[in-house]
Amino acid sequence: MVNSKLTLEDRINTVIELRKQGYNCAQCLTMAFNDVLDLDSSKAAILSAGLGGGIGGCGEVCGAISSMSIIQSAISWQQPADKPRTYSCIRTITSDFSDKYGAVRCAELKTLKRPCIELIKYGVERMHELTVK
Repeated sequence: MVNSKLTLEDRINTVIELRKQGYNCAQCLTMAFNDVLDLDSSKAAILSAGLGGGIGGCGEVCGAISSMSIIQSAISWQQPADKPRTYSCIRTITSDFSDKYGAVRCAELKTLKRPCIELIKYGVERMHELTVK
């Protein structure tokens, strides 16, 4: 866990504003947790830019899940021996997302008419739970 002063409301307001500015799903979520990642907002935006639209607009894994994986890695990984635990946490996040929304692929989520902002907010709520100390 991380000791952050940002509230859930702060993070949700951040992603709403970033989305309005044109940032993709992965960028919004990654930038909302730049404190956890120890990155400034511009670096967080750059590193997650290619994850939107299901990895470069290919419709594959949702950018929100990709971003949650990055954030979870920052929370749980410190050394190579942490890989099994980190992977397990990410599998749980992915499975829970799929159970809730019916898919993990961006293209399928769009077919199911899942609004991106809803998926991003879910990611914020889930990651915030894991980072609150």
